Amino acid sequence: MVHEPSSRARVSWNSYEDDMPVTAELDPESWSAVLAPRLAYFAGVARHEHVTRAAQDMGVPQSTLSRAMVRLEKDLGIALFARKGRTVSLTHAGRTFLSSVERALAEVERAAETVRADADPASGKVAFGFLHTMGSETVPGLIRAFRADHPRVRFQ
Repeated sequence: MVHEPSSRARVSWNSYEDDMPVTAELDPESWSAVLAPRLAYFAGVARHEHVTRAAQDMGVPQSTLSRAMVRLEKDLGIALFARKGRTVSLTHAGRTFLSSVERALAEVERAAETVRADADPASGKVAFGFLHTMGSETVPGLIRAFRADHPRVRFQ
């Protein structure tokens, strides 16, 4: 099976710059795929107001972070940062975008923690299905015995 990209999203790859997408006429449905990898970078640069310090804090090369911010602004078609020498500050659009980005990143973090917690063998969630004929006698005993050894596990 060959994967065919969506005909509505026009994304080309530039192999010279970290294989990041260079976009032209993005379909709104493809924005999340293109923008998502750069949102945490954006939040880090906004927090530090300095690309080099943000890069050091995030453990990425400064050049990668700089290019990602330039591409983000290009993709959105709006300046998010006002550059002042070696520092940057958020524009009005940047502040507006940051507010939404922080909420989105927090939601992604919550989602990741939820699925990781559900998979935790000591306190996760077990999906349990059974025939109704077993429900009145066998299942309660099985669950009771399991919970005695694993009190924090939840059943679904």
